[in-house]
Amino acid sequence: MNKNYQHRHLKFSDTPSFSPLGVSNFGYHDFNFIKSSNVLHVQVGYTLHFVQKGGGTLQIKDKTFEVLEGDFFFLPPNVEMRYLPNDNAPWAYYWFYLIGDGAKELGLSMGFSLDNPIHHSTNPKYVDELLNSLFISGISHEERYFRTLSALYSVASHLAVNRKNADYVCNSDTVERIKSIIKLNHKDPEFKVDCLSDMVFISQSYICKIFKNKTGMSPVKYLVEHRLKSAAGLLKENDYAVKKLSLLVGFKDELHFMKAFKKQYGLTIKEFRQKYKQNS
Repeated sequence: MNKNYQHRHLKFSDTPSFSPLGVSNFGYHDFNFIKSSNVLHVQVGYTLHFVQKGGGTLQIKDKTFEVLEGDFFFLPPNVEMRYLPNDNAPWAYYWFYLIGDGAKELGLSMGFSLDNPIHHSTNPKYVDELLNSLFISGISHEERYFRTLSALYSVASHLAVNRKNADYVCNSDTVERIKSIIKLNHKDPEFKVDCLSDMVFISQSYICKIFKNKTGMSPVKYLVEHRLKSAAGLLKENDYAVKKLSLLVGFKDELHFMKAFKKQYGLTIKEFRQKYKQNS
């Protein structure tokens, strides 16, 4: 194991950030098959919904919001509201019913309020797969509960890192760490920019945003440039066949490699090799 990872410790505070929090119910409703109620109502607890497909409208007090596929909406207790699916493309959503004093705090930490009850997921496919997995068969009631609670906190993390005030996790050190990870892994054909999210614990969309703000280029372009620099270096050392060279520097697609190389250096691989030999 890398010596930098033999000891790891995350300290947050001496007191818990959240009051007790639990989930009393979790479900999935598809309004292509069930009817909705048009009646204004007041609920007694907090609920968090994720729209898997379709859309609808949400009315809280005197305000109405459009809710789209990939949106979360968070509803508080003791407030008059109603939410209805669209007629032409009715929504289907997952929902959590939260219990405990920490429900309100969790909603605030995710950026929800009465004036801002909706947030869009930057990776709806991930959320859908995460929540759908909770319905897997063959596990105990206790295991299912803790998986559901874990999924709730995963959703909270997913939302929190995309809030505007989440810049504290995305400073210059984070960008330099991303650069280092790309440099270390760029020759691996299986390495993709998608992998960065799991390595630095930040959503992929936010990684792209802060990386471009700091460097002026996307992580994908940065990765491709490092692969092409490696290819140029290897061409100066050996007469590799194009197919082997492309794999050595992380390109699975030989044609893509050849096009990217010419775009970067203005020369084909053959021309680059000949020019270097002549200059040498």
